[in-house]
This record gives sequence, C-alpha cells and structure tokens, in this order.
Amino acid sequence: MILNPFSGASQSEYKDAASLAPYGKDIVETDRYGTIVPDQLVVVLSEEHADEAESMVEEVGGTITGYLDLIHLMQITMPGKNLEENSRVLEDWKTDERIELAFFNVPIEEYAQEGEPCIEQVPFRGSGIYANKKIQKGYELIGAQKMMDIVRRSKVELHPVHLGIADEGINVDASDLAGLEIEGDTYNGYTWMPGDNGSYKFAHQSHGTKILQQIAGSDDGEGVAGLASIIGDQLKVTSKNVLNYEVRQMLYKDAEMKERLDEAKPSWNGLTEEEENEEFNASDEKWKKIVEEKRKLSEEEQSEYDRLKREKEKLEEEIRTVHRPKVDDLFGQLKKEVTETPFGASSRILDGQEELEAEIDEAESALYKVQDEVNALVEQMKVYEEHPTMVQSLVHLNRLVQSGATVINASYGAVGSSVDKNVAKAYNKYLNTVAEKNPKIIFIAAAGNDGKQL
Repeated sequence: MILNPFSGASQSEYKDAASLAPYGKDIVETDRYGTIVPDQLVVVLSEEHADEAESMVEEVGGTITGYLDLIHLMQITMPGKNLEENSRVLEDWKTDERIELAFFNVPIEEYAQEGEPCIEQVPFRGSGIYANKKIQKGYELIGAQKMMDIVRRSKVELHPVHLGIADEGINVDASDLAGLEIEGDTYNGYTWMPGDNGSYKFAHQSHGTKILQQIAGSDDGEGVAGLASIIGDQLKVTSKNVLNYEVRQMLYKDAEMKERLDEAKPSWNGLTEEEENEEFNASDEKWKKIVEEKRKLSEEEQSEYDRLKREKEKLEEEIRTVHRPKVDDLFGQLKKEVTETPFGASSRILDGQEELEAEIDEAESALYKVQDEVNALVEQMKVYEEHPTMVQSLVHLNRLVQSGATVINASYGAVGSSVDKNVAKAYNKYLNTVAEKNPKIIFIAAAGNDGKQL
C-alpha cells in the first residue's frame, strides 16, 4: 500500500536552479583531481555568508554560470584562467570561512550496460527475463510476486503516485508505456541517439526507457510488466534526461532562459531589472553562438555518419534474419539427431554447424569494423556537444522535486571514484536539505554491479 505522500514543503520552497554545460572538449584528466571541468569551480556557501557570493566571485574574476539556491551552491566559470591558476583559487577557497565546500565541477559518465534487454513480457511467474535464474533472484529478493499478490487480495485503495526519473530520455511509444501520463524529456519512436561508450542505439533501447518499463510497464501481456503496474492509471511520471549528448535538451534557450531568470533569482543575485536584462541579453548572444558552432559539423561528416549508420543497420539485420536463424535450425536438427542417435550426432550436422558459425563470425567482424568507424566519428562529434556534469544532475533532481514527484529514481551513472570527496558531500547536503523540508520524498539510486542486471 502506498499512502498519499505529498504533504509538507511546497514546491516553491525548493526554489530554482540552472547550469551551463561544458563541451566535451573542455573536460580533462588530471593526476590531482581526476577527470574535471578545469574552468568550472563549484562552491557551497555557508548560510550566514550566502549574500556575499557576488563579491566573492568578483574577487577572482569569475562568472556565475550555474546555481542551486536551495543549498547556496554556485558553479563559477573562470574565463582565461588555466588549471594551475584555478587550482590555487580552489585551495584558497577550501580554507575560506564563507565556504562550506569547494571543488572542480566533474563530468557524469554513462556505464556500459550489459545483460539481457527488456524486450519481452516479464511475468512474475513464467518465461522471459524473470525465468532467467540470475534475474529472477533479484525479483525474489524484493518479494515482487508476494507484494503484488498481497495488494491484489487486500483490495486496498491505492493513492496517486508521482514518479520522477533522472536518467536518459524515455521512448513514450513503447507499447508497455501506453496510457502512462509522462511529461518531461521524452522521445517518440526510434530516434537514434548516442549510447554507452559512444556507440549508437535506438531510443527504445535507452536506459531511461528500460528503467521506466521495469517500474511502470503495463501488465497487459505485451512488452514489460513493471513493479508499479498494479497502481494503474494512478501513476504519473516526470522524466529528466541527464545523459545523452545529441538529444539532450539545453537548459537555456532564448525566451525560456529569460523566463527562468525572471522566476528563479538566487538569493545572492542583487541585480536591478536593467542589469538583469543586460545579463540575459549577453547570455542570449552567447547561446546563439554556441548553437551556431554546434551546427558547424560538415556536410561530409554528416553524410559519412549517415552512410555508416545505414551499413550498420543492414549488417545487424542480416545477422538477425539470415545467419542466426540458420544456426537455430541447425541446432534443432542436431538436438533431434542426438535424441534419435544414442551415440551422438552425425559429422554432417557438426560440419554444417562449424560452417555457419564461421559465416556468422565473418558477418559480425564486418559489423564490428563499421561500429568502430561509427564510434570514432561519434567521438569527433562529442567535442561540440554539451557534456553532463554533477551540477547539472543536481539541477535535474531539483526540477523533479519542483514538479511534485515524490518517488525519484536516479540511475544515470556516476562520477569517478577519484574525484574530490566534496562532490559527494554536496550531493548529501542537497538530499538532506530536501529531506528536512519533506521527509516523504523518496530518492532511489541504482547501486551495485555497475548497473548490470543481477
């Protein structure tokens, strides 16, 4: 039974947040700080010194390019400064009484997802993924079937639940998500988008889609049955796309940015309306230049990418529809002959199996070669795309809280283990602050096995 969870702090108390994303080319690997955005420093000010932010940033010649007002967090860009200069500023700030936390902004990376894809019905008893003993163990550990049996027998009234998903974008055309009320960063159909480690995949294969299927997929005999499917049309979903490059929405866009600046003023802003308009106009011009630069990918590169994509699709289809069925048929013959011949299968069947396996190996080698070419081109494209960071992830979480979501799933990957421990402390401060305002908001984070299925 899930009781009505939203009571306590109003959404307005969570204020607002925004963050300017770096380009992929701006991220560097360092011996001292790990993988960082070297020209973006992040600070969390103490409560009593929150109104000193503007003067503090002016002291070092920085610019505020992101904020999370709820915990007095600022993302500060240091134009024209190198890593050594910014490191000195950072170390000074770590001993500044005005500042609770200080660290370089860090990128969030995608994990390579391995395991059986969620493409068939997942009955809690039966075939499919749940019948896989490794996967089944996870369902058994959380008592999925027992939970659903108890709820159905009890006939208890279930209250509406607002679910927040911080992950990749969600394919709203997935059959098992039909009828769900989904808002936020969603995609229709089979849009290509960058996947794990630069490889490309369809939107219906995105990690965000799989997560929502496992949580809320309808129990209708098709697609994936989710654990919360028992709630039915009482479930509302808001999604925020934290990860993807090509299809990730920009946080700032022309009029949208103006609206957010008007509605969400950090406590340390202190600007007059005229100064605020000037700030917006400058930011607007900046974003127009960024958008224009993003469009500079040459027609030749785009044409080559399209050609490789088509070739990759053709090879995948050939393996799926031609080569694999041959092997399946051969194995069927082999199984039949083994059954009928007590002393084993004939050499004819075994020779045919080896021949077909060699044929598949050759086809897959061709596919891998094309995939490598696609990945290399994607890596070239990434340097002109925005890269997600930990500050942006906090912005997305805050937007989900503002939306009224009371169960928020955050399974979008992680920052490296070598980064400054203050990064984790900033996450903790945000989550603890939200918990103080409304302890009935539940955050769920993927943990263990690097995101792979059990």
